Amino acid sequence: MQADLLKLFEGERVQAILFGHWHRVYCAQHDGILLFNPGAVYAMTPESLRWQLAHSPSLLRALFLARHLRRAARQPECYQFEPTVGVLSIGPDAQLRAEVKRLPDVHSR
Repeated sequence: MQADLLKLFEGERVQAILFGHWHRVYCAQHDGILLFNPGAVYAMTPESLRWQLAHSPSLLRALFLARHLRRAARQPECYQFEPTVGVLSIGPDAQLRAEVKRLPDVHSR
């Protein structure tokens, strides 16, 4: 994925590429370009999936959640992450800084 992103902007004056939909934090420099995925404000954990399933009025949504619960049982490593947001700032030295802030998981309370 990172190589594809870098190739997409090859030859352009890019300092940072922000991307998402992975739900996993990624922050690294590649050839002077900051690649930053802040994660997701919602973490799909087995606990949050069970909570949603118990509170889901929609059959299609319930089927979607049940499928993810089965997958989480088979591949727990795919569902072990926390909800996060990203902060991208420009310092007085014009350097980009990326920071990830962890959020509480509202479904695990």
